[in-house]
Amino acid sequence: MTAAATPPRRPTLTARGRRTRDSIVETAASLMHSNGVRATSLDDVLARCGAGKSQLYHLFASKDELMQAVIAYQWQATRAAFDLDSHGPDTWDDVQRWINTVIDLQVSADAPVRCPLGSLAYELTGANEVVRAQLDQIFAEWAAHLADGLTRMKSRNLLRASADPHRLALSTLASIQGGIILTHTHGDLEPLRAALEGAFDLLHAHATRPDPGAATQG
Repeated sequence: MTAAATPPRRPTLTARGRRTRDSIVETAASLMHSNGVRATSLDDVLARCGAGKSQLYHLFASKDELMQAVIAYQWQATRAAFDLDSHGPDTWDDVQRWINTVIDLQVSADAPVRCPLGSLAYELTGANEVVRAQLDQIFAEWAAHLADGLTRMKSRNLLRASADPHRLALSTLASIQGGIILTHTHGDLEPLRAALEGAFDLLHAHATRPDPGAATQG
């Protein structure tokens, strides 16, 4: 993880202090994802996790600093969900699985859910330059993961020489984020399925071989 996705350093904590910090961050992440950042007060977070204000301000200098920790926490969860610590998808089957992971995450939920990072970006991008830069770096890393795999596909002649892996990765990520927003608003998976089918079709259009994979299946 880059420095932009890492919250400010605080004094070394005891094991108990780390548990308290983790509890505050996890609670804040859950409440902010469910209710939104602006509708989540520090008092809400403390009441839910059972911590005191003195503990909070010992661990975090401000709500902005807590927000940075929440973003880093959600990014770690996203990295795990998409296996972003491995190499990017570099076969058509890998691309299919990578895209379908988004559907699988929605299907496993009780109802269509927002992307926690996308939701935070929507609420926070204009509010704080440090947070905006942190989120910008995160989405750049996410796109770079996909672009890395697409670059290897291009080197193996699975994508045309004219294909731009970076632009294709940005387009795919934008489709994912837009599809999730519309699915959450619409209340079912159809907008996300349509967005992902479009993303796969765009990648397919740059393939050097016919029929590199079936259309996205949910």
